[in-house]
Amino acid sequence: EWPLRPGEDVHNSSLSEVQSGLMSRIEEHAETENSLKLEVRKAQEEIGILKSENEGLLTTKCDLEGIVAKHGDEKGQLSEILKSQMEELEGLKREKELMGQQLDALQNNQE
Repeated sequence: EWPLRPGEDVHNSSLSEVQSGLMSRIEEHAETENSLKLEVRKAQEEIGILKSENEGLLTTKCDLEGIVAKHGDEKGQLSEILKSQMEELEGLKREKELMGQQLDALQNNQE
């Protein structure tokens, strides 16, 4: 098998040797092309898989952001409820104090 390479002298070769060499080079190029096409297909499949995974991750991220926002809203609502209950408790404490003072005053008046 005669490998025809650029710059080689083909003048001393027979036509069949030149043809054989050319055919060999054509086959090599075809094999290389097929190999590269296969690699491109594999890379495209990988890209498709990565895109799909990325979309899934973006969906998960959006879901998590929604959950965090919801919990933030709930936390704000709970803070407001707690604040309101603390104010109500302070009011009840003041009422208890006043009632205690009134009771003391009534007991002092009876004595």
